[in-house]
Amino acid sequence: MNRLRTLAATGLQQATGLSDTATQAGISSSSSLTDVIGSLIKALMGGLGVLFVVLLLYAGFIYFTSQGAPDKMKKAKDLIRDAVIGLVIVFASYSVAAYVIDLITATQDNAGALHSGATGATAGQSQNPEDEVLPPCPPDDPLCNVSQ
Repeated sequence: MNRLRTLAATGLQQATGLSDTATQAGISSSSSLTDVIGSLIKALMGGLGVLFVVLLLYAGFIYFTSQGAPDKMKKAKDLIRDAVIGLVIVFASYSVAAYVIDLITATQDNAGALHSGATGATAGQSQNPEDEVLPPCPPDDPLCNVSQ
């Protein structure tokens, strides 16, 4: 049954041209786990940011319509303070999450390079100094023959 769903979804994408459109738009249809988690974290942080901005606007509305009532002004000030603290926490957590995801992605990229046989050396360089081939010594250089 799952195979039938997969075939139907693939056929639908091909029939509607969705995969071609996604490719032209620069959207990859194959995502790694870190990409999916990163997208979820970005969406969550964006939603929380919008929530705190709406709270800030609501608190400002309460403050301006309080007409000097001390209890409404205190409630509005507390809500403004809490909304600003919430925004700071959201920005800080987004920064930490972005940093961690970048570290994970970099680690995966390096692991992929190691598994594929790539090394950190550039073309023509060896990471082992004993493998280096030195140019021949000129016959008139007295220092060149010391190490041989």
